Amino acid sequence: MDLDDGERALLLAGLFELRTMHAEDEREVARIETLVDKLGGDRYAVFFGAYDEHRHVDGAPVPEYPSDETDEG
Repeated sequence: MDLDDGERALLLAGLFELRTMHAEDEREVARIETLVDKLGGDRYAVFFGAYDEHRHVDGAPVPEYPSDETDEG
């Protein structure tokens, strides 16, 4: 299967979220990390390196999360 950079980044970011959800299941974590390796991701990076500044990824923006409106800092 051929993936462009944007598709690859999206898959890596999704796998990162899945690993977070399945952190207690060692077997599932191992399966996820195997896929990360196949996609050329970094197991130890946020989003498995999907949005690394060293990679140019067109069409795959870095996710923005809403800030906590109760924060005053």
